Amino acid sequence: MIKEIKTVKPFLRWAGGKTWFTKQILNFLPPNFKNYYEPFVGGGSVFFFLKSQGLIKHKAYLSDSNAELINSYKVIKNNSESLFKLLKAHKNSEEEYYRMRSSDFSDPIKQAAKFIFLIKTSFNGIYRVNKNGQYNVPYGKRNLKVLYDYDHLKTVSLALKNTYLSTQDFKQRCKQIKENDLVFIDPPYTVAHENNGFIQYNQSIFSWDNQLQYSQIAA
Repeated sequence: MIKEIKTVKPFLRWAGGKTWFTKQILNFLPPNFKNYYEPFVGGGSVFFFLKSQGLIKHKAYLSDSNAELINSYKVIKNNSESLFKLLKAHKNSEEEYYRMRSSDFSDPIKQAAKFIFLIKTSFNGIYRVNKNGQYNVPYGKRNLKVLYDYDHLKTVSLALKNTYLSTQDFKQRCKQIKENDLVFIDPPYTVAHENNGFIQYNQSIFSWDNQLQYSQIAA
């Protein structure tokens, strides 16, 4: 009997996440592939699933246009201990939430702690910013006694070893892809009309024209 491998879960909730799709994706994978590319990584549910199943055996290149998200990935990968201490120090209260939301930090670890704290304690646990790039989700009043699980954070950190994290544009990243590499493309949601709907991962709306452009590159 084959022992089931424990799946590494994403470290935060992210709009458009594909946790529900992870097991089905096994039916579409090639028998072997070299490096793994995910240019719209988001919460990383597909990457973490494939990694925990031992299917990513070479390098992984994870990208996203959201600089705060990629910074959080980098901090978890390289400074998980310091990050956990900061997360543990924050209280899940309305006062703390709005204090953190209005704060600016230059230190990458503090930036990551703020980013994760806000998403974990915000209304519906979503990421949304205004046109000025300011996080504008209200406090969620969620009953979370523990903001983050230490063992989970360390597991995510280990899964991110041998990964390359960047905000590099998909068009630039495509130039690096070689034969037998695997690319998983899951761009932000949009709709095909002037009212492009909502998915605002940063201060730039991902438009239908972007969808068409990237589909042509992928082809």
